[in-house]
Amino acid sequence: MAYKNRNDFNAWRREQRRKRREHSLCVECGGDAVTGKRKCAVCLEKKNIGERIHKPRRRQERVAAGLCPECSKPTVAGKRYCETCLDRQGKKYRERRYVWCATCHRSTPNPPVLGKTMCQPCLDKAKERIRKQRKVVLDHYGCKCACTTCPNGCGVINPRHLTIDHKNNDGAKHRRETKGMAGNTYRWIIKNNFPDTFQVLCWNCNLAKEKYGGCT
Repeated sequence: MAYKNRNDFNAWRREQRRKRREHSLCVECGGDAVTGKRKCAVCLEKKNIGERIHKPRRRQERVAAGLCPECSKPTVAGKRYCETCLDRQGKKYRERRYVWCATCHRSTPNPPVLGKTMCQPCLDKAKERIRKQRKVVLDHYGCKCACTTCPNGCGVINPRHLTIDHKNNDGAKHRRETKGMAGNTYRWIIKNNFPDTFQVLCWNCNLAKEKYGGCT
């Protein structure tokens, strides 16, 4: 059957796919669809191969050519995507930001906690992960205040009263590099094999070091 233009062909194809869906048939070839899916096993396997092999290859080729990896249009200056794809991504993010959890929205979309971007289960997991990372870092550096300027010695060992201190007083710069997010410093220290530019101080000694250069 010949079609006058591409739009007529697309309209016919959409109608065919709709009819096949109504009869639980594969929308691509008309065979029996897998239960809960729109395609048969053969078409699903072809799609998986395309997703695993061909799609990443096409994206890499487009990026190497300086084109948008999604639609192969020219990219916006200083960006990876074209203006259309950037607008679409921004719209999707704005619509999803306070409706779905930013962490689990792909698997089990849950509403986020009021004023947050994550749901309560994800927040609890994140807090537990940061708590474990903090314990590992404190234990590595002795889990004791290392201040040497206290007149009688500090010696605080309660983990709740301890914090990580930058020996070279470059904490602000380091936080900017790690995006300033909670838990990033602990994760960064563990990932970089516990550099010797950090030490453990109690909150009082840390504040005194920042404001006065020491406890004396």
